[in-house]
Amino acid sequence: NLELFNPREPAGSYILEMSDIYSRTVAKDLLKIEAVGKGHFLRARTILDGLPYDLKALQSFDEPPVLPSSGRLELHFASTVTRSNLSQMSAQTLQNLCKLLSDAAAIASVASTAVAGTGASASAPNKGAAPRLNAVGGSLQLIETVIAG
Repeated sequence: NLELFNPREPAGSYILEMSDIYSRTVAKDLLKIEAVGKGHFLRARTILDGLPYDLKALQSFDEPPVLPSSGRLELHFASTVTRSNLSQMSAQTLQNLCKLLSDAAAIASVASTAVAGTGASASAPNKGAAPRLNAVGGSLQLIETVIAG
């Protein structure tokens, strides 16, 4: 969904209708992000209207990028941007994480606790994205608490 494009976190897969001005802007922004070394396209997976497409790198910020004027362009972009608030994991935290991930019962417990905390059911049909997102977020928070010891 292009409404969610965030140039600060550009990694992802994109399906762009190149006749649409916003889609073209996203493609141009991704080319600029690549040009400054903050990511790269997985060019072998670039498709235009169902066929492989040779996406050209931006040669100069003074020249317009070479992009198709129409068609459905599928792009995959890997970002090299990292979050500045990340810190190195301690040896003890890593050991706790490895122990937790090697214990299937512990993983199931963490997942069921997170799902229970959202009021969602792991086996219930999907009634919207929010409960699933909350369950995942809850799982991550619970795992962080467990591994921190």
